[in-house]
Amino acid sequence: MENWRSNYTELTGYVAAHPDIEITDSVMVIPDDVRAEFYRLFNSVLARFVKDLHPGLLPESSLLSAKFAEARESTIACLKLNSVELNPELTWFLEDAVAGLGRKLFDPLFSLLQGKTDPASFERSGAEITGTLSRALMHRGYMYWVMMSLMQLMAPEGVFSVPVIDETIQPDQTTADKRPGWFTEEVPDISPVSSLRLDVSQFTPFLVPKVILQSGKLNAFAAIRTDFYNVFHNAKDRSKHLEWLSREAIRRDFGLGDIWPDMAVYLGETGKDLRVVADYSVIARPDITLDVMEAGDWCGPGGVEKVKRHYHVLKPRLGSFVVSRQPVSQAVIDELQPDIKVLVAGYDVCSLAPIIDTLLKGRSLEK
Repeated sequence: MENWRSNYTELTGYVAAHPDIEITDSVMVIPDDVRAEFYRLFNSVLARFVKDLHPGLLPESSLLSAKFAEARESTIACLKLNSVELNPELTWFLEDAVAGLGRKLFDPLFSLLQGKTDPASFERSGAEITGTLSRALMHRGYMYWVMMSLMQLMAPEGVFSVPVIDETIQPDQTTADKRPGWFTEEVPDISPVSSLRLDVSQFTPFLVPKVILQSGKLNAFAAIRTDFYNVFHNAKDRSKHLEWLSREAIRRDFGLGDIWPDMAVYLGETGKDLRVVADYSVIARPDITLDVMEAGDWCGPGGVEKVKRHYHVLKPRLGSFVVSRQPVSQAVIDELQPDIKVLVAGYDVCSLAPIIDTLLKGRSLEK
């Protein structure tokens, strides 16, 4: 970790050579005539730190970025969308992983310049921050690559969403956090969308699909949900065509933690049937669930048990899949079969075809 320190020495030397720069515990003054060079040196420290700490990040993140961009462009064309929206954090990471992670070290590096901390503490906290964030963003990027790829394989003829209130934007619209389960909300009708919101914060009174597709391939409506979380309202007029699992029974049998897979897919004859996938009291039983594994170290006992737990909690009607970007040992594959199938997908869209085949078989059994 010495390389970043040489960059830091250059930065502090520049500050010392320009007395008009004041960076103390109580004062921050960086005059306009030195601002550009100061931040060039400042950002070079952040970039060097990230590169030193994560030497394998650039090739992996660059590959993800390229494949994600391809999937995004194909999804926009396939679904006739105007855009696919992401939150800024994932956007920055996909555009430039080093700079994206470096943004999170902006305040810690200023704290170091102010004398509030020391280089060793900066290294420790920086390693924790960037390590956690890089794993999370690589995973989320790959998860959305899988989601977009699946949507294309479904041959969508229409794309819809459920326009529920986003409590992060309109927090005054709910008091459910004070009285969990006391409120029952009307469920809006589905509506066509021109922009798909993937990795965008949206906290709602009950859980609705990220997207509802009218699938030509499946001859049905298909709903996909990612980013599960606990909600505090009940939904009115739940579909009678879905099987509902009791949240109370799940809490009793499995506890409160780690009940959600990365993704769940639900099929229905109409889009209206799929407007709600979970509320305070119940969870819709999925047709299939998916756990998406970007990193190669998921195959240990913790990761395998997590996948099994998700399967047993939600009891997907047609089974479950693990989509792994990297190779998996035959022993792990055998341990998870027959209910949980492992697909070593890399970035090959066609490798996800068994998921569509499973959904098609499920449709044929219903007829």
